[in-house]
Amino acid sequence: MSFGHGKQAVILMSGFRMDSFLNSFDTSKTGDTAETTVFNSSDVKSYVPGKVDATLSAEGLFDGSITGIDSTLASALASSSEKVFTHWPQGTSTGSFGVGMKTHQTTYDISTPIDDVVSTSIEGQSNMGRDRVESLFELSTISTSSGNGATNTNSTVNGSTAGSIKGAVGYLQKTDTSTGTITAASIQHSSCDIAASFGDLITFAAVGSTVRSGQRVATGSTNVKRYTRFKYTLGSSNHDSIVVNVGFSRK
Repeated sequence: MSFGHGKQAVILMSGFRMDSFLNSFDTSKTGDTAETTVFNSSDVKSYVPGKVDATLSAEGLFDGSITGIDSTLASALASSSEKVFTHWPQGTSTGSFGVGMKTHQTTYDISTPIDDVVSTSIEGQSNMGRDRVESLFELSTISTSSGNGATNTNSTVNGSTAGSIKGAVGYLQKTDTSTGTITAASIQHSSCDIAASFGDLITFAAVGSTVRSGQRVATGSTNVKRYTRFKYTLGSSNHDSIVVNVGFSRK
């Protein structure tokens, strides 16, 4: 058992470091139930599970500067595109667990009390649920122009076993605005921890220069093998200033 303090949290929204401004972050995953009780039944009501839903809410401090939280949240509220969140309650160290989701921002509030700091809060609604994700690549600067992240050996099951064909989801967050580019990035898997045996499972879109980016990519139903790793290729210049985090979820 491993407990952790909330101060370790890392919260990313489409490449933007929300944890630099937030002091509270909550996600909720709920499941509907439908009652199936009939007259000729026991004294106990019966139910069947229905659809799953997921939402988020957050509170923090207002910053209206060009690099602050206000410009990011204000544009997100008006946008038809969803924002990609990854929330790491105990940090992003490889092997750490958190949650990921893709949401539409539904509210953005600013509060200005006379006797306290100006604050802000948001709420979001997901139409893809909430994923339990494991960190494959700690939020850090990539030091080489190409390479592989640490091989994840936490799973002890190969996806080829009966009943485990459920697919996977990958999250890629690029948090810097440098001129470096990501020309290719993928999550690979293998039945054994031998370099030559790895093949692409999830392929991310290339990321251009001077932009933050967040991606959520799902595989659909497929056999997910035991070992996974992050593989990348960067552009020819300024690769030493690219900062990324990668998460992976078995469905």
